[in-house]
Amino acid sequence: MRSLIGMLGLALASAQSPDAFPSRLSGLAPSPTTPMVVFLAGFPDDTHSFDAVAPAFEGTHTVLKLALPGYEGAPISAKWGLPFTTLVEKMHDAVEAQAHGDLHLVVHDWGAYLGLLYSEKYLTEVVKLALLDIGHQTMADAAEMTLMEKVVGATYQLFLAWCFVVDAIGLRPLAALAQMLFPWQTIGPCPHEFALPAKVEEWFSAPDFKICYPYYVLWKQILTGTAWMPAMPSMPTLFVWGTRKRMRFHTSRFTKDLDARDDGSRSVALDCGHFMQAQLPAEVAFQLLSFFAPETVGPCAAYASSVKLEDCNEFGVGPDVQGDLSAMRSCHRCVSDRIDADCAPGTDCEAFRLREEEDFKAFLEKEAREAEL
Repeated sequence: MRSLIGMLGLALASAQSPDAFPSRLSGLAPSPTTPMVVFLAGFPDDTHSFDAVAPAFEGTHTVLKLALPGYEGAPISAKWGLPFTTLVEKMHDAVEAQAHGDLHLVVHDWGAYLGLLYSEKYLTEVVKLALLDIGHQTMADAAEMTLMEKVVGATYQLFLAWCFVVDAIGLRPLAALAQMLFPWQTIGPCPHEFALPAKVEEWFSAPDFKICYPYYVLWKQILTGTAWMPAMPSMPTLFVWGTRKRMRFHTSRFTKDLDARDDGSRSVALDCGHFMQAQLPAEVAFQLLSFFAPETVGPCAAYASSVKLEDCNEFGVGPDVQGDLSAMRSCHRCVSDRIDADCAPGTDCEAFRLREEEDFKAFLEKEAREAEL
Protein backbone atom coordinates (compact mmCIF):
# COMPACT_ATOMS: atom_id res chain seq x y z
CA MET A 1 0.00 0.00 0.00
CA ARG A 2 2.83 2.41 0.86
CA SER A 3 4.41 1.84 -2.58
CA LEU A 4 1.04 2.42 -4.22
CA ILE A 5 0.72 5.75 -2.40
CA GLY A 6 4.23 6.68 -3.53
CA MET A 7 3.32 5.96 -7.18
CA LEU A 8 0.17 8.01 -6.75
CA GLY A 9 2.31 10.84 -5.40
CA LEU A 10 4.42 10.83 -8.56
CA ALA A 11 1.30 10.88 -10.68
CA LEU A 12 -0.07 13.82 -8.74
CA ALA A 13 3.16 15.73 -9.21
CA SER A 14 3.08 15.30 -12.97
CA ALA A 15 -0.64 15.75 -13.65
CA GLN A 16 -1.44 19.27 -12.56
CA SER A 17 -3.40 22.11 -14.12
CA PRO A 18 -1.25 25.23 -14.68
CA ASP A 19 -2.37 27.07 -11.55
CA ALA A 20 -2.67 24.09 -9.21
CA PHE A 21 -0.32 23.51 -6.29
CA PRO A 22 2.26 20.88 -7.31
CA SER A 23 1.83 17.97 -4.92
CA ARG A 24 3.33 14.66 -3.85
CA LEU A 25 1.53 12.13 -1.69
CA SER A 26 3.15 9.52 0.58
CA GLY A 27 2.61 7.77 3.90
CA LEU A 28 -0.67 6.13 4.88
CA ALA A 29 -3.53 5.88 2.42
CA PRO A 30 -5.89 8.89 2.70
CA SER A 31 -9.09 8.25 4.61
CA PRO A 32 -11.59 10.30 6.63
CA THR A 33 -10.02 9.03 9.87
CA THR A 34 -6.32 9.19 8.97
CA PRO A 35 -4.49 12.32 10.17
CA MET A 36 -2.74 14.24 7.41
CA VAL A 37 0.37 16.42 7.56
CA VAL A 38 0.69 19.00 4.79
CA PHE A 39 4.17 20.40 4.06
CA LEU A 40 4.19 23.62 2.03
CA ALA A 41 7.53 25.06 0.88
CA GLY A 42 8.18 28.65 -0.18
CA PHE A 43 10.57 30.55 -2.46
CA PRO A 44 12.29 29.27 -4.55
CA ASP A 45 11.52 25.72 -3.48
CA ASP A 46 9.59 22.67 -4.60
CA THR A 47 7.81 19.58 -3.26
CA HIS A 48 11.12 17.88 -2.41
CA SER A 49 12.02 20.50 0.21
CA PHE A 50 10.89 18.32 3.14
CA ASP A 51 12.12 14.96 1.83
CA ALA A 52 14.42 14.57 4.85
CA VAL A 53 11.68 15.50 7.37
CA ALA A 54 8.50 13.91 6.01
CA PRO A 55 9.52 10.23 6.54
CA ALA A 56 9.10 10.74 10.30
CA PHE A 57 5.33 10.94 9.67
CA GLU A 58 4.84 8.40 6.90
CA GLY A 59 4.12 5.50 9.25
CA THR A 60 1.37 7.34 11.14
CA HIS A 61 -0.03 10.00 8.78
CA THR A 62 -0.93 10.72 5.21
CA VAL A 63 1.79 13.10 4.00
CA LEU A 64 1.02 15.73 1.35
CA LYS A 65 3.95 17.84 0.13
CA LEU A 66 3.05 21.01 -1.75
CA ALA A 67 4.83 23.83 -3.58
CA LEU A 68 3.48 27.12 -4.87
CA PRO A 69 1.90 27.15 -8.35
CA GLY A 70 4.55 27.55 -11.02
CA TYR A 71 7.38 26.45 -8.75
CA GLU A 72 7.39 22.94 -10.19
CA GLY A 73 6.02 21.73 -13.49
CA ALA A 74 3.95 24.10 -15.63
CA PRO A 75 4.24 27.88 -15.16
CA ILE A 76 1.25 29.83 -13.92
CA SER A 77 -1.21 31.15 -16.50
CA ALA A 78 -1.35 34.75 -15.23
CA LYS A 79 1.40 37.05 -16.52
CA TRP A 80 1.34 39.25 -13.41
CA GLY A 81 1.11 36.54 -10.79
CA LEU A 82 -1.66 35.04 -8.70
CA PRO A 83 -3.28 37.04 -5.87
CA PHE A 84 -3.11 35.55 -2.41
CA THR A 85 -6.88 35.01 -2.31
CA THR A 86 -6.52 32.74 -5.35
CA LEU A 87 -3.51 30.95 -3.85
CA VAL A 88 -5.43 30.18 -0.66
CA GLU A 89 -8.31 28.73 -2.68
CA LYS A 90 -5.93 26.66 -4.81
CA MET A 91 -4.22 25.41 -1.68
CA HIS A 92 -7.58 24.41 -0.25
CA ASP A 93 -8.35 22.52 -3.45
CA ALA A 94 -5.08 20.58 -3.13
CA VAL A 95 -5.66 19.75 0.54
CA GLU A 96 -9.28 18.74 0.19
CA ALA A 97 -8.54 16.57 -2.84
CA GLN A 98 -7.41 14.02 -0.23
CA ALA A 99 -9.71 12.46 2.35
CA HIS A 100 -8.23 13.12 5.78
CA GLY A 101 -8.81 13.20 9.51
CA ASP A 102 -7.02 15.77 11.67
CA LEU A 103 -5.22 18.31 9.48
CA HIS A 104 -1.76 19.54 10.50
CA LEU A 105 0.06 22.21 8.47
CA VAL A 106 3.85 22.61 8.28
CA VAL A 107 4.65 25.77 6.33
CA HIS A 108 7.92 27.53 5.49
CA ASP A 109 8.86 30.88 3.93
CA TRP A 110 6.05 32.04 1.59
CA GLY A 111 4.30 28.84 2.58
CA ALA A 112 4.13 30.21 6.14
CA TYR A 113 2.44 33.41 4.97
CA LEU A 114 -0.07 31.36 3.00
CA GLY A 115 -0.48 28.98 5.93
CA LEU A 116 -1.47 31.90 8.16
CA LEU A 117 -3.99 33.10 5.58
CA TYR A 118 -5.29 29.55 5.11
CA SER A 119 -5.66 29.00 8.86
CA GLU A 120 -7.57 32.26 9.17
CA LYS A 121 -10.01 31.43 6.36
CA TYR A 122 -10.42 27.74 7.21
CA LEU A 123 -10.21 28.15 10.95
CA THR A 124 -12.16 25.04 11.89
CA GLU A 125 -10.27 22.75 9.51
CA VAL A 126 -6.69 23.19 10.79
CA VAL A 127 -6.08 21.31 14.04
CA LYS A 128 -2.46 22.39 14.55
CA LEU A 129 -0.16 24.79 12.71
CA ALA A 130 3.65 24.71 12.51
CA LEU A 131 5.30 27.86 11.17
CA LEU A 132 8.94 27.52 10.13
CA ASP A 133 11.02 30.73 10.32
CA ILE A 134 8.19 33.08 9.30
CA GLY A 135 5.97 34.26 12.14
CA HIS A 136 2.85 36.34 12.45
CA GLN A 137 3.47 40.06 12.03
CA THR A 138 1.39 43.22 12.10
CA MET A 139 2.12 46.71 10.81
CA ALA A 140 2.67 47.79 14.42
CA ASP A 141 5.47 45.21 14.76
CA ALA A 142 7.65 47.31 12.45
CA ALA A 143 8.54 49.45 15.48
CA GLU A 144 10.42 46.48 16.95
CA MET A 145 12.55 45.92 13.83
CA THR A 146 16.07 47.29 13.74
CA LEU A 147 17.12 49.68 10.99
CA MET A 148 19.21 46.87 9.48
CA GLU A 149 16.21 44.54 9.38
CA LYS A 150 14.04 47.19 7.73
CA VAL A 151 16.65 47.96 5.08
CA VAL A 152 17.51 44.32 4.36
CA GLY A 153 13.88 43.19 4.24
CA ALA A 154 12.66 45.91 1.90
CA THR A 155 15.76 45.75 -0.32
CA TYR A 156 15.77 42.07 -1.19
CA GLN A 157 11.98 41.83 -1.51
CA LEU A 158 11.70 44.87 -3.78
CA PHE A 159 14.68 43.61 -5.81
CA LEU A 160 12.96 40.27 -6.47
CA ALA A 161 9.70 42.08 -7.31
CA TRP A 162 11.67 44.27 -9.75
CA CYS A 163 13.25 41.18 -11.35
CA PHE A 164 9.78 39.73 -11.85
CA VAL A 165 8.56 42.90 -13.60
CA VAL A 166 11.67 43.23 -15.79
CA ASP A 167 11.35 39.60 -16.85
CA ALA A 168 7.63 40.01 -17.54
CA ILE A 169 8.21 42.91 -19.94
CA GLY A 170 10.75 40.92 -21.93
CA LEU A 171 14.06 42.07 -20.42
CA ARG A 172 15.12 38.84 -18.80
CA PRO A 173 18.85 39.33 -19.56
CA LEU A 174 18.77 42.55 -17.53
CA ALA A 175 17.15 40.75 -14.59
CA ALA A 176 19.70 37.92 -14.87
CA LEU A 177 22.61 40.38 -14.83
CA ALA A 178 21.16 42.21 -11.82
CA GLN A 179 20.63 38.92 -9.97
CA MET A 180 24.22 37.87 -10.67
CA LEU A 181 25.53 41.20 -9.31
CA PHE A 182 23.18 41.51 -6.33
CA PRO A 183 25.24 41.39 -3.08
CA TRP A 184 23.34 38.58 -1.36
CA GLN A 185 26.17 37.89 1.08
CA THR A 186 26.41 41.57 2.02
CA ILE A 187 22.79 42.66 2.20
CA GLY A 188 20.79 39.44 1.78
CA PRO A 189 18.68 38.26 4.74
CA CYS A 190 20.27 34.80 5.02
CA PRO A 191 24.05 34.83 4.48
CA HIS A 192 24.79 31.83 6.72
CA GLU A 193 23.00 28.99 4.92
CA PHE A 194 25.28 25.96 5.33
CA ALA A 195 22.87 23.67 3.43
CA LEU A 196 20.07 24.36 0.96
CA PRO A 197 17.28 22.32 -0.63
CA ALA A 198 18.27 21.21 -4.14
CA LYS A 199 15.73 23.43 -5.90
CA VAL A 200 16.94 26.51 -4.02
CA GLU A 201 20.54 25.87 -5.11
CA GLU A 202 19.31 25.33 -8.66
CA TRP A 203 17.41 28.64 -8.68
CA PHE A 204 20.42 30.71 -7.64
CA SER A 205 22.51 29.16 -10.43
CA ALA A 206 19.75 29.43 -13.07
CA PRO A 207 17.01 31.77 -11.77
CA ASP A 208 13.43 31.62 -13.04
CA PHE A 209 12.09 35.11 -12.33
CA LYS A 210 8.50 34.12 -13.06
CA ILE A 211 8.30 32.49 -9.64
CA CYS A 212 9.13 35.82 -7.95
CA TYR A 213 5.48 36.78 -8.35
CA PRO A 214 4.62 36.63 -4.60
CA TYR A 215 7.02 39.54 -3.98
CA TYR A 216 5.45 41.58 -6.77
CA VAL A 217 1.91 40.83 -5.59
CA LEU A 218 2.73 41.62 -1.95
CA TRP A 219 4.43 44.96 -2.64
CA LYS A 220 1.76 45.96 -5.12
CA GLN A 221 -0.83 45.37 -2.40
CA ILE A 222 1.25 47.14 0.27
CA LEU A 223 1.71 50.22 -1.93
CA THR A 224 -1.98 50.31 -2.84
CA GLY A 225 -3.19 49.69 0.72
CA THR A 226 -4.88 46.38 -0.14
CA ALA A 227 -2.52 43.90 1.57
CA TRP A 228 -4.17 40.97 3.40
CA MET A 229 -2.56 40.89 6.83
CA PRO A 230 -3.35 37.53 8.45
CA ALA A 231 -4.78 37.28 11.95
CA MET A 232 -2.85 35.76 14.84
CA PRO A 233 -3.45 31.99 14.57
CA SER A 234 -5.92 30.78 17.18
CA MET A 235 -5.21 27.04 16.96
CA PRO A 236 -2.24 25.44 18.79
CA THR A 237 0.82 26.76 16.96
CA LEU A 238 4.49 25.76 16.91
CA PHE A 239 7.00 28.33 15.68
CA VAL A 240 10.52 27.12 14.89
CA TRP A 241 13.07 29.68 13.75
CA GLY A 242 16.73 29.82 12.84
CA THR A 243 19.06 32.19 14.67
CA ARG A 244 21.76 32.47 11.98
CA LYS A 245 20.24 35.23 9.86
CA ARG A 246 20.81 38.91 9.18
CA MET A 247 17.18 39.62 9.98
CA ARG A 248 14.35 37.86 11.79
CA PHE A 249 11.07 37.16 10.05
CA HIS A 250 9.16 37.50 13.31
CA THR A 251 9.02 39.65 16.43
CA SER A 252 9.44 38.95 20.13
CA ARG A 253 5.80 39.97 20.55
CA PHE A 254 4.79 36.91 18.52
CA THR A 255 6.98 34.43 20.42
CA LYS A 256 5.92 35.83 23.79
CA ASP A 257 2.25 35.51 22.81
CA LEU A 258 2.77 31.87 21.77
CA ASP A 259 4.77 30.91 24.86
CA ALA A 260 2.13 32.43 27.15
CA ARG A 261 -0.61 30.14 25.84
CA ASP A 262 -1.79 27.01 27.65
CA ASP A 263 -2.77 25.03 24.52
CA GLY A 264 0.66 23.56 23.75
CA SER A 265 1.75 26.45 21.55
CA ARG A 266 5.42 27.35 21.79
CA SER A 267 8.42 28.84 20.01
CA VAL A 268 11.75 27.08 19.50
CA ALA A 269 15.02 28.66 18.33
CA LEU A 270 17.48 26.46 16.43
CA ASP A 271 21.13 27.13 15.66
CA CYS A 272 20.71 27.25 11.89
CA GLY A 273 19.74 29.52 9.02
CA HIS A 274 16.47 29.96 7.14
CA PHE A 275 16.31 26.56 5.40
CA MET A 276 16.22 24.47 8.55
CA GLN A 277 14.60 21.51 6.81
CA ALA A 278 17.85 21.01 4.88
CA GLN A 279 20.24 21.97 7.70
CA LEU A 280 18.76 20.24 10.77
CA PRO A 281 16.13 17.83 9.39
CA ALA A 282 16.27 15.42 12.37
CA GLU A 283 15.76 18.24 14.87
CA VAL A 284 12.94 19.76 12.80
CA ALA A 285 11.26 16.34 12.57
CA PHE A 286 11.62 15.88 16.33
CA GLN A 287 10.07 19.27 17.10
CA LEU A 288 7.17 18.57 14.74
CA LEU A 289 6.58 15.07 16.13
CA SER A 290 6.65 16.28 19.73
CA PHE A 291 4.07 18.93 18.80
CA PHE A 292 1.74 16.97 16.50
CA ALA A 293 2.09 13.48 18.01
CA PRO A 294 3.94 13.59 21.36
CA GLU A 295 3.04 9.97 22.06
CA THR A 296 5.43 8.91 19.27
CA VAL A 297 8.57 10.44 20.82
CA GLY A 298 8.33 9.07 24.37
CA PRO A 299 7.21 10.72 27.60
CA CYS A 300 10.56 12.33 28.42
CA ALA A 301 10.99 13.80 24.95
CA ALA A 302 7.44 15.13 24.99
CA TYR A 303 8.10 16.69 28.39
CA ALA A 304 11.43 18.20 27.31
CA SER A 305 9.89 19.77 24.21
CA SER A 306 7.20 21.50 26.28
CA VAL A 307 9.36 23.02 29.03
CA LYS A 308 10.40 26.66 28.75
CA LEU A 309 14.11 27.30 29.22
CA GLU A 310 13.57 30.01 31.82
CA ASP A 311 11.79 27.50 34.07
CA CYS A 312 14.80 25.16 34.24
CA ASN A 313 17.46 25.36 36.92
CA GLU A 314 21.19 25.67 36.29
CA PHE A 315 21.56 21.91 35.82
CA GLY A 316 18.85 21.70 33.21
CA VAL A 317 16.27 20.25 35.58
CA GLY A 318 12.73 21.11 34.57
CA PRO A 319 10.16 22.38 37.09
CA ASP A 320 7.88 19.35 37.18
CA VAL A 321 10.60 16.88 38.21
CA GLN A 322 12.64 18.93 40.69
CA GLY A 323 12.67 17.05 43.98
CA ASP A 324 11.69 13.73 42.36
CA LEU A 325 15.01 11.88 42.07
CA SER A 326 13.70 8.94 40.04
CA ALA A 327 12.06 11.30 37.55
CA MET A 328 15.24 13.36 37.35
CA ARG A 329 17.33 10.32 36.47
CA SER A 330 15.21 9.53 33.41
CA CYS A 331 13.75 12.87 32.34
CA HIS A 332 15.58 15.69 34.04
CA ARG A 333 17.64 17.11 31.20
CA CYS A 334 16.04 20.35 30.08
CA VAL A 335 15.54 21.83 26.65
CA SER A 336 18.77 23.64 25.93
CA ASP A 337 19.26 20.61 23.66
CA ARG A 338 15.58 19.65 23.32
CA ILE A 339 16.62 16.03 23.76
CA ASP A 340 16.65 13.61 26.69
CA ALA A 341 17.06 9.98 27.63
CA ASP A 342 14.65 8.89 24.89
CA CYS A 343 17.20 10.11 22.32
CA ALA A 344 15.87 12.17 19.45
CA PRO A 345 16.74 10.95 15.92
CA GLY A 346 20.21 11.98 14.83
CA THR A 347 21.67 12.55 18.32
CA ASP A 348 24.60 10.78 19.93
CA CYS A 349 22.74 9.05 22.76
CA GLU A 350 25.78 7.66 24.55
CA ALA A 351 27.58 11.00 24.70
CA PHE A 352 24.39 12.71 25.75
CA ARG A 353 23.69 10.29 28.59
CA LEU A 354 27.25 10.61 29.87
CA ARG A 355 26.86 14.38 29.97
CA GLU A 356 23.49 13.98 31.66
CA GLU A 357 25.00 11.74 34.36
CA GLU A 358 27.73 14.30 35.09
CA ASP A 359 25.15 17.06 35.43
CA PHE A 360 23.01 14.88 37.69
CA LYS A 361 26.00 14.03 39.86
CA ALA A 362 26.82 17.75 40.22
CA PHE A 363 23.21 18.45 41.15
CA LEU A 364 23.23 15.80 43.89
CA GLU A 365 26.54 17.09 45.25
CA LYS A 366 25.15 20.61 45.43
CA GLU A 367 22.03 19.34 47.19
CA ALA A 368 24.21 17.51 49.75
CA ARG A 369 26.34 20.59 50.42
CA GLU A 370 23.29 22.74 50.97
CA ALA A 371 21.79 20.15 53.31
CA GLU A 372 24.95 20.29 55.48
CA LEU A 373 24.67 24.07 55.97
